[in-house]
Amino acid sequence: MVKVNKYIKRFKVFFVWQHEEEEKWLREMSLKGYELIDARLFIFTFRVCEPKDVVYKLDYRRLSKYEEDNYLTIFAESEWEYVTGCMNWFYFKNENYSEDKMEIFNDEESKAEMIRRVQRLIGLVTISELCMFASIIRTAEESPALATFWALLMILLTYGNIKMFLKHRALRKRF
Repeated sequence: MVKVNKYIKRFKVFFVWQHEEEEKWLREMSLKGYELIDARLFIFTFRVCEPKDVVYKLDYRRLSKYEEDNYLTIFAESEWEYVTGCMNWFYFKNENYSEDKMEIFNDEESKAEMIRRVQRLIGLVTISELCMFASIIRTAEESPALATFWALLMILLTYGNIKMFLKHRALRKRF
């Protein structure tokens, strides 16, 4: 018997280019009896429930409140329930999916556009970090730990940019 109204929090790091891995992890959690109710930066809140197979999908969009209402209505009409949002990421779930309806995007072009939006985000962050990194390099002798941190951050962001570029290119080749 599952305790009603019991919640757990899990700390798990996912970077923006790992949204597919995050979706898989959320599905695995639902199979273990944990239903996602909230997501914040690296912290996920689940309600303990009976194990069930739930498909989760994420979408990244910057929307005004009016656009968001219309956007969520479109997904609701397509049987995707809005769960939560975090930093322009929208979390959807579907408990009544079929294998041919496991995607929130119905074509490769829509998937590629979402990847492109994420790629732009990573690019902007990388450019701003690069500007700050340039000033930190000048003071590297004074603070080698800080310079090392920023260098690792730049490597991580560059990796993310390459990852998203390759995903986008692979999707573009399909249509």
